[in-house]
Amino acid sequence: TLFPYTTLFRSMVFPVAILQPPFFHKAFHPAMNFGSIGAIMGHEMTHGFDSNGRRYDKDGNEVNWWGEEALGAFLNRAQCVVDFFSNYTDSGFHLDGLTEIGENVADMGGVKLGLKAMQAHMERHRGDPQQDEQLPFGLTVDQVFFVAYGQTWCMKSDPEYVKQLVAGDEHSPPKERVNGPLTNSPAFHAAFNCPIGTPMNPKGRQCIMW
Repeated sequence: TLFPYTTLFRSMVFPVAILQPPFFHKAFHPAMNFGSIGAIMGHEMTHGFDSNGRRYDKDGNEVNWWGEEALGAFLNRAQCVVDFFSNYTDSGFHLDGLTEIGENVADMGGVKLGLKAMQAHMERHRGDPQQDEQLPFGLTVDQVFFVAYGQTWCMKSDPEYVKQLVAGDEHSPPKERVNGPLTNSPAFHAAFNCPIGTPMNPKGRQCIMW
């Protein structure tokens, strides 16, 4: 991965070169930056509390530091994520939700943390000309955040490449990295007014990790 989270050292490393479009630009509206690089940073932070990161304490020691109730709730919600992503098929190939659990949990956490960080930033800088500028296509700030998140993983892939991703990558293919977390995001449903029963807000149990 380009943005590794190191469990033993509880550290995150972001290459300087990533701080350019489409991930970040100082002239971009804050919603665009938080929807892209903000969600990526939130993704790496969440690795400290995913199916693997939860096994290590603040000093990087492998120890079970979670209480039984918290651990039980986490495992139950993580299973929801496993089952959810295992139902996806991309280019004729079934995703393996169990293999991808850590990255899918991190993607979901990244979206949530990135959105909260953006909202806090907007409140703190209320009246800033840059964030008050006209948004494209009449979109709201939250909508731009989610569009930027989707644009981050925008890719055109042939079936053979998708097959390689499904078979050997711990990340879901790009399409599912976008649709999966957003389908399970109440904030996304509210931002785009997705009625229950539509593809991005299906009926039944949805996976909310935190």
